[in-house]
Amino acid sequence: MLAIAVVLGLAFAVRVFRLDHQSLWGDEIASVFMAGRPLEAVAQGATIDIHPPLYYYLLHFWMRVAGNSEFSVRFLSLVLGVLTVAVTFALGRRILGGKVGLLASLFLAMAPLQVYYSQETRMYTLAALLAVSSCYLFLRVLPHAHAERGAGLWQRSGACWATYVAASTALLYAHYAGAAVLVAQSLTVFVLQRRRARYLLQWVAAHMVILLLFLPWLMIALGQLRSHPGYDPLPLTGYIARTAAGFTLGLAAAPEPWWAAVGLVWLLVAIGAVACGRQTRDAPSRLLAPWLVVPLASVLLISLLVKPFFEPRFLMPATPAFALLLAAGIMASWRAASSARRGRMMLRIAPLAAALTAVLLAGQGLMGYYYDNRYARDDWRGLARQIQMVAQPTDAIVLDDPGLTETFSYYYRGKHPYYGLPRPAASAEETESALQDLMARHDRVWLILWGEGRLDPTHAVETWLDQNSHRVQEKWVGNLRVAVYARPLPTQEKPSGASFDADLQLVSYALGPDELPADGALRVTLRWRALKALDEGYVISLKLVGQDGHTWATADSEPAADSEPTVGWPAGREVLDRRGLLPFPGTPPGEYKVLATVYSRLGHVFQPEGPLTDGKSVPLGTVRLTAPSREAPVEALPIEHRLDLSIGPAKLLGYNLEPGKGPLMPGQRLTITLFWQASERPGFDAKVMLELAGKDGGTIARRQSQPIVPMPLWRAKQALRDPHDLTIDPRAMSGDYRLELSFIDGPKGTGLGMASTLGAYGVYAPRLFDAPKMERTLSANFGDRIELLGYDLSAYRGEQAIAHKPLVPGDEVRLTLYWRARKSMDENYTVFSHALADGRIIGQSDGWPGGPERPTSSWVRGEIVTDKRVFHIGANASSGEVQIQVGLYLQPLGERLPLLDKTGQPLDTRIILDRFPMR
Repeated sequence: MLAIAVVLGLAFAVRVFRLDHQSLWGDEIASVFMAGRPLEAVAQGATIDIHPPLYYYLLHFWMRVAGNSEFSVRFLSLVLGVLTVAVTFALGRRILGGKVGLLASLFLAMAPLQVYYSQETRMYTLAALLAVSSCYLFLRVLPHAHAERGAGLWQRSGACWATYVAASTALLYAHYAGAAVLVAQSLTVFVLQRRRARYLLQWVAAHMVILLLFLPWLMIALGQLRSHPGYDPLPLTGYIARTAAGFTLGLAAAPEPWWAAVGLVWLLVAIGAVACGRQTRDAPSRLLAPWLVVPLASVLLISLLVKPFFEPRFLMPATPAFALLLAAGIMASWRAASSARRGRMMLRIAPLAAALTAVLLAGQGLMGYYYDNRYARDDWRGLARQIQMVAQPTDAIVLDDPGLTETFSYYYRGKHPYYGLPRPAASAEETESALQDLMARHDRVWLILWGEGRLDPTHAVETWLDQNSHRVQEKWVGNLRVAVYARPLPTQEKPSGASFDADLQLVSYALGPDELPADGALRVTLRWRALKALDEGYVISLKLVGQDGHTWATADSEPAADSEPTVGWPAGREVLDRRGLLPFPGTPPGEYKVLATVYSRLGHVFQPEGPLTDGKSVPLGTVRLTAPSREAPVEALPIEHRLDLSIGPAKLLGYNLEPGKGPLMPGQRLTITLFWQASERPGFDAKVMLELAGKDGGTIARRQSQPIVPMPLWRAKQALRDPHDLTIDPRAMSGDYRLELSFIDGPKGTGLGMASTLGAYGVYAPRLFDAPKMERTLSANFGDRIELLGYDLSAYRGEQAIAHKPLVPGDEVRLTLYWRARKSMDENYTVFSHALADGRIIGQSDGWPGGPERPTSSWVRGEIVTDKRVFHIGANASSGEVQIQVGLYLQPLGERLPLLDKTGQPLDTRIILDRFPMR
């Protein structure tokens, strides 16, 4: 009894841990609202659902006692999950012995699938409990040679039959997947008891009663199953893989590194099934294999023959059978090892290792469920909180399914109105009229998109907003996508004439308003014209850039918020492109520039041409940001590394480091964004000192600078985003370094005695001095600074190499260059690699050799750098010959490094590597 008490305690602990950490998701909130109705309305509501009503009735009475908080409503599933473990132990002990029952209950206590649904306000754990209870009672009414003494009177009295019928009927009213368990029981009866006519009659009579009791709901159930749209189709291999992983790892772990361990666990399950099958003909353990196989096979057959209907949650009624067979397989392996004449101790290690493997897989799945955000449920709580924090008083909220308004209302406590669109059975004209009215009454609209647009499969609401208003923000909150749209303002378009690659022209633009709060929406209107037929996707990038050169807002999409993709535009087509910018929370007041750039989906950045361009972008104008209409809440700041450091009334809330992934590199420019908030205006002026220091005290980066807004100008309660640039010494060595922050008295220039280590970072400085193998070698000296030692060059059409066959538009050129530094240098040179036809560039790839993490200023003498480049042959190519050329230049003026001969005299500013015919 002590052992099972420990197991049940473990089952409770893993289920109560972080029980309310995640938000209730849509189906859970639907359960709460369904169960919160009057009793007579619960069944009526369940008729338009896909599930029978028993769980909703149970939750109805539970909430009357416990309330409807996240913890309370999930605690019911927790209780049902622990009871499932207890009944599984009782069943295992009865048919296979106490050790198997205890081991099975341990596996079920930790099973990730069981824990997941024991923390969800849905009916799946109830279905598992009723399934194992029905099977336990089934074995009580099943005649067999090893029946417990005294059980005959219980069986003959009919009380056990009545209890079995009640549990089995309840199973059908809990979840339709329970029918597969009853089929498994019937198969067991007709295989093991086919010669006992009297018992077969009792069995048929009992199931006629079950059918009669379920009959009031049967027609409703058939209608629900017929009308259900089904799920994403899976191939047979996908079904098998998800099933195998679901029973072992659960839903929250990637199975790829664990397939061998998963296979081992299923091998033990198979051994357990064989061991149970070898028992006496009427042994009750013979139920276990059908109990596992029939639910799996039924879901597979329905998915293959009727409609895709596989979801791991439908397998919950079979999880106790899986745990019992796994335990039986381990015990059978242990007994076989114990009976061996030689190597008994070594053979016993195998089942012990297998049991440990099953536990470790369960632990891996649980850790993923608890802590990996990739597997988190829809975060309606976080979404509602974010909107409440930052929405303006005149905003409105639209959900892409009217049924979601109930879900949203569970968490939302703001005063903004919210609507579900499109309304059921509404025509396209009615939906458009509703959106026009909504946008006329509100400055901004928050559009919440969930699922696959069940009521709006054509995304009519999103498309209308994209084309008739300014999308100023789009982001993901967990699995929920949120877009913010601003109402158009009357503005005067200005002519532009800027063109990009002679393909796309910016005809005119408008920007407004000229002045707005730092949390306001900037509207940008662009009018585009195709100068010729377009066959690739053009992405328009808008940036709000401060006087310090940092970016304070971005928005990238194809025209009209991706609703008007450029592929397929005919020559002369014009498209009105409304878009917007929403400054980052914590953006300080000041003057900002709005810049537009264009790049292709293939990664090519187009240089703008025209009188109003700066060679890299099209300046659209300036805007003045004033103090925000309300201070950004701390929770709204996107802080990656949170801190709690104070300097007087100023508090450092945390920081972001960009780039923040992977090791740092010599010569790399870092942006450290500090997030501040002051309880009152600081009465002093302090500067910030940022350093990257090694263990030996050496410093590889140091920067002293004033906050973006001087401290004496801070407002009380102001949340401030404060970026600082820090450049790592190009000749820094590999090692571990500390990012340290200290404060300097601004007027005096002396330290204030306060310093803190923000974090530890690794610097990776790989250096190669031996030339690698290359296809073609040469010695091209560029400016006596950089030498091209050789290169690899190939062309591909799709994934097939095409050697020197004629190229066609769309072909891919893959080029690997091998550079060697002839000396150390302070400049950062850019490589250009071009495909030229008739003197025109038809494909190119420009950038730092070795990528942005290896600027030439970081090279040391004799170092060799591998530089990989890929570009595509453009649609503007014509027949003839294509030359592949490379060279180096210095930005921003484009001054090229000369190619020198052996005497040091300039030959050219490029080298032609190869030539291809062009078709």
